[in-house]
Amino acid sequence: NPNYRFVAISVDEGIPGYRDQALEEARRLTDGLGIEFQVASHEEDHGTTTQAVAEAHPDQPPCAACGVFRRASLNRAARAWEADCVATGHNLDDAAETTLMNLLRGDVDQVLRTAPHDTSPAGLVPRITPLRDAPEREVALYAVLTETPFHGPECPHSTDATRRTYRALLLDLLDQDPSVRHTLLRLTDELKARVPPREDATGPNLCIRCGEPSAGRVCRACQMASQLVSGPGAHEEES
Repeated sequence: NPNYRFVAISVDEGIPGYRDQALEEARRLTDGLGIEFQVASHEEDHGTTTQAVAEAHPDQPPCAACGVFRRASLNRAARAWEADCVATGHNLDDAAETTLMNLLRGDVDQVLRTAPHDTSPAGLVPRITPLRDAPEREVALYAVLTETPFHGPECPHSTDATRRTYRALLLDLLDQDPSVRHTLLRLTDELKARVPPREDATGPNLCIRCGEPSAGRVCRACQMASQLVSGPGAHEEES
């Protein structure tokens, strides 16, 4: 469609032997499709990498920091390209796991912020999820049948990730009710339609360091980066 311009963006978290292979596959795919390809780097955006975080804190998985950094890097890259929206590759399993996890944590605000977005606060590029209704296995099967380049291995740091617990729970529920994933998605949509998000859930502020949207003076990504570099408590007065 000549009315649309696509730019593919991958986030390099800085995980040797894992992300570099994924970036090679992404570049091979985009070259074949003739789509512009850009890489957003944790090291460039936040001054550290997921591998460095994991090595500095071996007693806990780096997934929380990695997720915060990744979302910030993706939004920053999309803003730089003046994108109208960001289409992520999250599938049905991803979306159902996220809803299940947030509900069991009692985090309704996070459920209400779940993509896809009709609108978003200033500075946040809306996200859409075109694969949201497609099961993970069907996405993988399509890639195999069409010989589409893709990267299959899981992140080496995901072994102890909290999300794995909810993934295992969802798989157990699927054995009893094959429709549970779609039920969770409908529940998400119903909540978003009926419950207005809190006005301060995201916040209209811009981070005084990086300029990204923030609920406080300093965004979560910059807070985490400072704490990881300087230790706990660093710059908390600015949050």
